[in-house]
Amino acid sequence: MTANAPAAARDPRALIAFVLMTLIWGSTWYAIRLQLNGTPMFVSVALRFFLAAVLLAGWMQVVRAPFRVDRRLWPWIPLQASCIYGINYLFAYGATAYVVSGIVALSFALNVVFSLMLEPVVLGRRSPRTAWFGAALGLAGLAIVLGPGLVVTDDRATLIGIAMALAGAAIVGLGAVISARMLGAGASAYTLNFYGFLVGALIAAIAATVSGDGWRMQWTHEYVASLLYLSLFGSIIAFAMYLYVVRTLGPITAGYSSIISPLIALCLSMILEGFRADWVFAAGVVMVLAGNITILRGRTARARGASR
Repeated sequence: MTANAPAAARDPRALIAFVLMTLIWGSTWYAIRLQLNGTPMFVSVALRFFLAAVLLAGWMQVVRAPFRVDRRLWPWIPLQASCIYGINYLFAYGATAYVVSGIVALSFALNVVFSLMLEPVVLGRRSPRTAWFGAALGLAGLAIVLGPGLVVTDDRATLIGIAMALAGAAIVGLGAVISARMLGAGASAYTLNFYGFLVGALIAAIAATVSGDGWRMQWTHEYVASLLYLSLFGSIIAFAMYLYVVRTLGPITAGYSSIISPLIALCLSMILEGFRADWVFAAGVVMVLAGNITILRGRTARARGASR
């Protein structure tokens, strides 16, 4: 991060944007918990991303962002969108029904590790040994968190929730490397997210239909507030700030948000969901986050080497 310090000093707005987007993304996991009020979870996902697509379309009109996509990229859009805004969110909402939102957030933080594993295949990019050490450290930390560090009352439910969260993290990791390939080919981030929201809403709508749970909705104040928060703040505003941070401080610095946001989610779980952690659990969390930091530092070193 030190290489980006001068940029932050020149533009403190980038630091403010980084803090705000991290707070928002850290709190969205508890907002997902509020969506589980009797409304089928797939219906909630479909509503969230359809509303986000409508809002983003309006914003793209204001900033004159293009809707057109190079025809060579069209075959990649359904796969990228399914990974970033579709299938992974079905797993995220499902996992939150079984374990506290902070644990889901921490498990999803391992998408950085899965991205590292997939980069050589999708991008033909080799990572330094330090990054692989970070991946091993992160996986070991998660094993501690989900093993002796996690006290549960229902082993079966916890196992289901964790398995769903890790499956979602792996899918996000695949989506991240596909996104990197598409952005490198000149695709607009706004455009990818617009179509991603639409595909995500469609996938969730199909899942809601075939699941047999129906389209009933419980329009409580908490549900409406969480839906608007997830669509507007979690999907539109946080993404706009993310783009600003990437443009100002670089994508690697922006990636540190994925390390801080699980801590916020865990704190909210302790305050609002009654989650309690011991020192073993805390040690595992530190290892997971330290592993992600090591991976990001390895990418920083690789980027500097490539620029020389």
